Amino acid sequence: MGLPHVGEWLRAPQRRLRTGGLMALLAVSSFMTPLSLDMYTPAVPYMAGYFSTTPDMVNLTLSGFFVCFTLGMLAFGPVSDRFGRKPAFVASYVLYAVGSLVCALSPTVEVFVCARVLQGLGAGGASSVGMAVVKDAFVPERRGAVLGIMQVLFVIGPVVAPLLGAGIIGLFGWRASFWVLSVVGAAALAASLLFEETIPDEGRVPGGVGQVAGRLAAVARHRGFMLFLVATSSLELSFMAYVAVASYVYMGTFGLSEAGYSLCFSAAALVGVAGPALYAAISKHTGVRLFTTGALALGLVAGVLLATVGRLGFLAFCLASMVVPVMQACVRPYATNILLDQQKNDAGSASALISFVRGVIGSLGMLAPLLPWPDYLTALGVTTMVALAAGLALWVLLVRSRIPLAGVKGEEPVAPW
Repeated sequence: MGLPHVGEWLRAPQRRLRTGGLMALLAVSSFMTPLSLDMYTPAVPYMAGYFSTTPDMVNLTLSGFFVCFTLGMLAFGPVSDRFGRKPAFVASYVLYAVGSLVCALSPTVEVFVCARVLQGLGAGGASSVGMAVVKDAFVPERRGAVLGIMQVLFVIGPVVAPLLGAGIIGLFGWRASFWVLSVVGAAALAASLLFEETIPDEGRVPGGVGQVAGRLAAVARHRGFMLFLVATSSLELSFMAYVAVASYVYMGTFGLSEAGYSLCFSAAALVGVAGPALYAAISKHTGVRLFTTGALALGLVAGVLLATVGRLGFLAFCLASMVVPVMQACVRPYATNILLDQQKNDAGSASALISFVRGVIGSLGMLAPLLPWPDYLTALGVTTMVALAAGLALWVLLVRSRIPLAGVKGEEPVAPW
């Protein structure tokens, strides 16, 4: 990825954080979400008994986090366009650190759910602002590479988190995982205080709340932007449905231990690390259109495999579950780069809308398994098939229409790296 020359990637120097520190801060903004979602999942099947509540109430700690994560993204992106990236970064990490601390101390499941709300809002804000900073701070030629690095970390998170969580929970109990997240939040907050603003006063969106919200509406009116975003986000829906049910399938259906579940879950996510590099290699011969079509079609096939072959045993399920993470990891970085390039200004609003739509669609994926399905394998397989069929249909509609999309239709494609 050209890392020996990484110091030349910035538009303007970060004198306190420097290039490495800024990339580390952006990495945390990407890494904290999978950590927050997946590190305590080995304990999820037992938490209903711990709190003397129902499994659905415990699932609210997952879905509630993700819903508020999406709201945080939607709110903090436009706010950062108005008041600057640094205040938005600092506020996000304050919320996250406080939420993590309250999670660790929660006496009841209701307090735990509320603390996850704070944690989700903070994580969402950091994610949205981080994406906007990528456009502000890095030269266009290197933006795709930075997004690719962030995607790799986003994928590594689900690999590391369950393994780390299983070890911590086994030794110290589930609360210890949130003490670790509290430390992560505090460290990120300290780094955000050293961050130097990337948009000058004259580059900020003027006006009050109404005008700031209006910028979101302006971005949303770009039909090509929205169709491409929703179509590619179908992979998010399937992946988050998998996150929601994986522990129940591996430990409940197939009878694996916490460690066995963590290894299988991590293996399925780990293959996604190769996604950005896989796209960079294949897209040289296929281009964005054909690659996107193939990725969505493979996701659809994965849904069929999960509902059928996945029933043969935990190994078959694990192999079938690898397809969507790989395709998501391939598509996400270049799709984000293309989407950001549709907007000359309003990077915060564009980032917020990208993250919000992906988050809402991902939340639907986490909520879908709660419907009255015959079993979790059916829930995951059918959810994936429906989501990817819809995404593929929207993508074909966009490609065949006259709706413009810079970097895909009528203009030079956006460089993946």
